[in-house]
Amino acid sequence: MHEINKDTKIFISLSSNPSNFGTTVYNKLFKEFKINAIYKSFKVNEIINLKKNINFFDIKGVSISMPFKAKVINQLDSLDKISKELKIVNTIKNIKGKLRGYNSDYLAIKKIFLSIENIKSYDFIVSGSGAIAKTIIFALKKKGVKNIFIQGRNKKKIKDLINKFKCSEYRANSNLKNNQLFLINCTPIGMMGKNVEKIPFTNKLIKKSSIVMDLVNHPVNTKFVKSANKYKKIIIKGNLVSLYQIKYQFEIYTNRKLKLPKLRNIFKKLSKI
Repeated sequence: MHEINKDTKIFISLSSNPSNFGTTVYNKLFKEFKINAIYKSFKVNEIINLKKNINFFDIKGVSISMPFKAKVINQLDSLDKISKELKIVNTIKNIKGKLRGYNSDYLAIKKIFLSIENIKSYDFIVSGSGAIAKTIIFALKKKGVKNIFIQGRNKKKIKDLINKFKCSEYRANSNLKNNQLFLINCTPIGMMGKNVEKIPFTNKLIKKSSIVMDLVNHPVNTKFVKSANKYKKIIIKGNLVSLYQIKYQFEIYTNRKLKLPKLRNIFKKLSKI
């Protein structure tokens, strides 16, 4: 690690359950690009006085994780177009004391959905009702997808998503319209320490599906992913979303283009892809 001095820029992440992964990736990127900067994750239970603290410590960028992606909106000075529509941010950039919010999760998901041929021909079942589920559904609607079903425990949030995006709640007797089924897990189920032995969909649905996508990236191979692999399904893992998310977030922070092979090589070294 390079020597820290008075000119060293500070970037941080705020999460209720942080890991070392983002910290490791960013500090490797700063080293490779010869950027005088450090990145550090922090565990927090609430976010208050965000602008005051960011400017006091002259923090240049903040990565926001659950459950704060919607809560920070009212503490920001401006939002990019997508964040303004979604009312969700995962990236904050300090621009001369003004905080601007971005959603690089959306950019990553949009990139992945671009690779799905005839995406409108699938029935989608999304498990979860939080910020990432909302981002997924928003991205699908932007692609013109009509047949979206949602399942989850929080019925109020489910109802809000249904009203906002004109979706349907998934039930066992739901009338799926297409032959192709696309399952997306937006819950912590399968995450290390979070019901790691559970799966968000029944084996019957997994067997019936064509493509599955799991937003959990630690571990990479969740029980859901293993089940889909057993049935030889097309699988999109959470680490691919992380790969694109960090690429776009790094570019927002630094105004530098990051070539995917360079980032992919770092991920491989960390056994994340």
